[in-house]
This record gives sequence, C-alpha cells and structure tokens, in this order.
Amino acid sequence: MHKATTIRYGFIALALAMGCAGRSSPLAKIADVYQPDLERARARASTIVFVPGIMGSELHDSRDGHVVWGTFWSGGAWEDTLRDLALPFAVDRPVSQLRDSLVPGGELLVVDLALPSGPIHARAYPGSFEGLVKSLLETGTHHAPEALSIEDAMAGRDPIIGFGYDWRRDIASEARRLHEVVVAASEERRLRTGNSRIDIVAHSMGTQVVRWYLQYGTAPVPADGSLPELTWAGVRYVERVLLVAAPNLGEARALEVMLHGAQEHPLLPKYPPAVLATFPAAFQILPRPRDHRVIWADNGEPVDLYDVAVWESLKWGPFADDQDEALRALLPEVETRTERLALLRKHMAACLEHARRFHEALDRPAPPPPEVRIHSFVGDRHPTPAVLHVNRRNGKVKWARAEPGDGTATRTSALGQSRFDRQEPPTITSHSVHFSGAEHLPIVGDPSFLNQALYLLLEEPDPPAPELTVSSED
Repeated sequence: MHKATTIRYGFIALALAMGCAGRSSPLAKIADVYQPDLERARARASTIVFVPGIMGSELHDSRDGHVVWGTFWSGGAWEDTLRDLALPFAVDRPVSQLRDSLVPGGELLVVDLALPSGPIHARAYPGSFEGLVKSLLETGTHHAPEALSIEDAMAGRDPIIGFGYDWRRDIASEARRLHEVVVAASEERRLRTGNSRIDIVAHSMGTQVVRWYLQYGTAPVPADGSLPELTWAGVRYVERVLLVAAPNLGEARALEVMLHGAQEHPLLPKYPPAVLATFPAAFQILPRPRDHRVIWADNGEPVDLYDVAVWESLKWGPFADDQDEALRALLPEVETRTERLALLRKHMAACLEHARRFHEALDRPAPPPPEVRIHSFVGDRHPTPAVLHVNRRNGKVKWARAEPGDGTATRTSALGQSRFDRQEPPTITSHSVHFSGAEHLPIVGDPSFLNQALYLLLEEPDPPAPELTVSSED
C-alpha cells in the first residue's frame, strides 16, 4: 500500500536549517543583535501576518477534508487529482466568482513525498519565512502561531500569523480573505495593547494580494472596465509591509509555465496547461504587453497577451492539440472538441480581460499615504529570463534575453520599473529598497534579508497613526 505524504506544519528545526549541532548559527547571531535592547524591540514590535507565494498554501476539499494540494501519494489516479485542482470555467459566472469546494488551509512549509525507498523532499517552499520566524522567536519579541499564552502576554510578545489563501483564484478576490485575517489580528492587538495596527511580510504572488488589499481593500476588479476607487483602505489596519521578490510587472516565465505546464518534482504529476488555464491568478502574473517582455521574433513588437485569438491561433497552452485529453477530463459532459474549444475560448477571453483590468488598477502610480511604510526586497545578482521571442508561424517561444534578478523575478519588475520605457513612473513607491544576492525562494532565509527585516520589524520608528477618514469594511 502506498503511504501518504507527511506534511510538517510548524517550523523546521534550526539544526536542520543550519547544519549539525554545535556549529555557530548565523540566525542566532542576528537575533543576538536585538537582545541588548529587548524592551525597546518589544515596544516597537507588532503582530505579523505572513503571506506566502503561489502554491504556498495547502488546499483541501471542504466536502470531505481530503488535501488536494499539499499531500501527494507515490501512486494513484492523477486524473482525479488534476480534476480536483482545476477551477470551473468562466462560462456562467464572472471570473471573480470562480470557486469550487476547495478551501485553503495553513501556510505550506514543507512537503515530503513518501516512497517505499525512502522520503523525498518534493517541494521546498522554504520555509516560507522559517528563518525570519525563527529569528523573531529567538529575539523574544514574538511567539509561535499557537494560542497566545499568559506568559506570552505578560512578556509582551506579539503573535505571528501564517495566512493561507487560494492561489488559484482571482488575486483581488483573495484580498477579502486577507482582510478577515487582518481585522481579527488588529482587534486582538487593540484589546491587548491599545494599538490596532499590524505588520505584513509577503513573498512573490503574496505581494500582489497585499498590494491590492492596501490600495483597494476588499473592492473587486470592476466588471465595467473602469478603475476601482483608490481608497488605501488596508492602511487602516496595517502600518508596515515587507514585499519580498515581488513580480510587480509580471514575468515572462509565467507565460512559459502556462504554455508547457508545471511540475514540482519528477515523481509528481505534471499540471498541464489546460488545468493551469482555469486559474485566474495565473493570468494576473503574466507580463504586461507594454513592457515588451514577450515580443514577435520578426519585428520586436509586443505580443498582445490579452487577446485570446493570439493564444488560439498559435495553439498556445490549453489550445494545443495534446491538451484535448486534459480538456475532456475537465469537461466530461462536453462531447466534441469543437464544443470544448468554444467553452475554452470564452473562459480564456474572460480571464485575460479580467487580468488586463487587474493590471491597470495595480499599475497606476499611487504614492502610499504617510501612515504606512512599504519596504521592498529585490534580488539582483542572478541572470533571470526576461524576454521571450515568439515565432509568428509556429508559435514556438525562445528565451532571447536575461536580466539581473533572483532567477525568477527580474529586478525591474520587483522595483515596478518598466524595462522598455524608463520614463514611466514606477508602479510602486517603496520607502526603502534592499537588494539581495539570494534566489527567489531562498531569499526569505538569506542572512542579509533576515538582518534588514528584523531591523524594520523591531527597530524602525513607527509611521504616524492614520486619521480615521477611511470607512471600515464589511
């Protein structure tokens, strides 16, 4: 009998992260910096909500509790797994309302694939912040994300909250889930300390959930093509935000994954383009056509990624002939390929248009109000695939250029700066920018990141309290 995978929730032991016992620990040394002035650090510290990136949250089926993303078997019916993971097509409901019976669980820290021959580390979403969390625990300013104990309260330690969200769904829609967590954390802190504002640390796709929440609160992407009102509603509850490896202008690598599918480990199933195309969030991290990251090979002009006709004519992603088997599995009641393609065309057109409106809203230059501090952490020392050439005749894509970045997110995208038009204002205004030599996932455990993050979370002076002009949200 195949054994289910083991999912470890909680924080990876420091010995595993740093090596054998007895060796000097960089994390401990960083934490020691803040020990001499512990009382001031505690006074400045706040409740922290951690927001992981794509695939960084467990998904389980609310009907029977079985885990669809986060637990893997060394065998089984992959077709059932893929069908479970796919969202419905946008045929009879708006993109923002696409949902199924899956609900997010906690932040996914580590997943092991259990095989008869021994365990295999199937996905390292390292730890999502495990190094930073460990350092905060060692400083004595925070406690682990269990219930607040009397000892923690008496010692003035603030809680750490791991936020899980559905990384398949429309990013703006998931901001409502974030709002619920933030409001609960804010009220708990207000009752305990008199200060109702909290901090957020976000990575990769999670930064886009946070950015939408800060600027628009729980407002949806308008269906009429207009821009939502820029309210900065989230600032009512949040005073400090750390954005780590943010794909602020999207990445061409997202298109490559949508064209060829995603596979986290050779022993795990490959998630085909037909499944990925059901995820509205996947379209929302595509690069903007105006940034010239996906261009025609013959003339250098940008490919209009928002046009479903381009995808269909080039047989991209789910429109490829070899995706019909997956489409049949997702649409078992549809008899012919012609009917399946018609439904796919309608769904893709809706998702692409929704992504365009989401990009327009998030890309408007909008300096944040003085009550919030936004700090960006940007990788800039790894060659990062940046520009794709597209063959107009056969639709094949080829990497044409790399740029500095973290191996996944380019430097310019993380800074919100157009690589094509340097006269355009950045799409995000940060109060500080910190450059890192680490790669996209390891950056959250990099010693230089930990040092800077601890300073910002424990020692940076707090911004002024907001004037209560933003109305509370439901």
